[in-house]
Amino acid sequence: MNRLNYQKATIPFTTSGNGSRAIIFVHGFMDASAVWNDVVALIAEKDLQKVYLDLPGMGALTAVEGEISLDRYAADVASVIEEIGKPFVIVGQSMGAQIAELVTRLHPELARGLVLLTPVPLGGVKAPAEVVAPLKQLGEHPEIEMAVRRQFSPGLTDDKLDLLCGLSVHVRPDVVAALVDAWNEGHPDGHSPSQFTRPALIMRGMDDPFVTQEMVAGIVSRFSRVTEKDIAGGGHWSHVEHAEAVAQHLNQYLQKLDWE
Repeated sequence: MNRLNYQKATIPFTTSGNGSRAIIFVHGFMDASAVWNDVVALIAEKDLQKVYLDLPGMGALTAVEGEISLDRYAADVASVIEEIGKPFVIVGQSMGAQIAELVTRLHPELARGLVLLTPVPLGGVKAPAEVVAPLKQLGEHPEIEMAVRRQFSPGLTDDKLDLLCGLSVHVRPDVVAALVDAWNEGHPDGHSPSQFTRPALIMRGMDDPFVTQEMVAGIVSRFSRVTEKDIAGGGHWSHVEHAEAVAQHLNQYLQKLDWE
């Protein structure tokens, strides 16, 4: 894999494979593209260009300034798709799921599939200020971050927990607070049926106390063609805890997908 910087794309991205189709992975809150490594390694489809990216303010882009919003992130990811110019499936986790759906609206002519893993509703969580206040402090209190990640993903091994916390160590406190506001407030489009009418896949970790079954049911109701899969023993970071199970469902989805 090579880190590639393109003139058209507004953010750098990493790519591997030279398939005629693309699969884009969008990470979630305080994470980076590396959270997908284990899942990507298990993708069976050969005719795929695999694309990984860091969202501004996170990963390798912690120094990047500018607005922190779902629309901004969707536009950044869309610029990568414009550079690639291939039919694509987009996979988003948590906050990344909100972004992924918005990206399909920006390029419906190329969007073939949408995969939402432990998704935050596009319309936002709408949690009260006193509930999200501790999450806004994660950038200043790594010990709280570790506890929250452990609570949301009880099955994380110590090394996987260290991996996740290591990815977020340079995310600025002001960015953390803005990210919480972005996913909690959500996007107005999340209050109406989704405009993505091709088959979608939604996966939930059964041990995720944050993305509840009720929350997922509300997300599912917005889609006209959707398959639901549960990750047994999975928490909010199921792709890190149970990469094999997530990849298995993703491979099955890709096998059945109509790319035309």
